[in-house]
Parts: sequence; C-alpha cells; structure tokens
Amino acid sequence: MGCCLVLDQACFFLQQLSRRKKRTHFIMVNYQTLRIGGLVFAVVLFLVGILLIL
Repeated sequence: MGCCLVLDQACFFLQQLSRRKKRTHFIMVNYQTLRIGGLVFAVVLFLVGILLIL
C-alpha cells in the first residue's frame, strides 16, 4: 500500500515537471527528469525488496 502511494506521488511529480518545460523536439531527452525517475524507481524496488525479506 505504501509503495503504491510513493509511486503515485512520484508519477505526479514527474508529470508536473514535464508540463513546466516546453520541448522543441520530441526526441530531446530531459536528463534531470530521467535521473529523478530512475532514483524513484530504484527506491521503490529497494523498498519492495525489503518488504519481501520481512
């Protein structure tokens, strides 16, 4: 339940970041958003792993 809430909040945060910046081309990559998304994904996987051990 807690992981779903964290993932939901992370998705909302990333959507808000992507709406703030206008892209001139769809292939351009926003590396800051990619880094944040990767860190959130890593934290979620870490927490799931800890919960599985318990």
